[in-house]
Amino acid sequence: MKFLSSLDAQDRRLLLWCLAIGTVLCVAIAFLLPGPTNNNNPLPSTYLLGQHGARAAYDTLLRSDYLIERWERPLPELAAHRRPRLGRHFLPTAHPRAART
Repeated sequence: MKFLSSLDAQDRRLLLWCLAIGTVLCVAIAFLLPGPTNNNNPLPSTYLLGQHGARAAYDTLLRSDYLIERWERPLPELAAHRRPRLGRHFLPTAHPRAART
C-alpha cells in the first residue's frame, strides 16, 4: 500500500515536495529567530523592563506629572553636569495639557 494511494503519482510528489519545503522553512525560521531575552545586562536603564530595568518607575513618574528626563549621554558627564536642585525633583509639575489650555 502506497502513501496516500488515492492521489495521482504527480499529486503525491507535489504534496511531498511542499511538505519538505515547509519543514525546511520551519526549521530555518526557528533557527534564525532570536532567542528569549535574558536579563544579563547589569547596567540599569529606563528602557529595560527586566531585572535591572527601571521602565515601570519611569512610566509611573511620567504619568504622575513629575518633571523627569532620560540621561542620553555617557555617565561620566552626569557628575560634571550635576547642579544642586534637589527640591524641584520631588514636586509634581502641572500637567502639560492643562498648561496649554
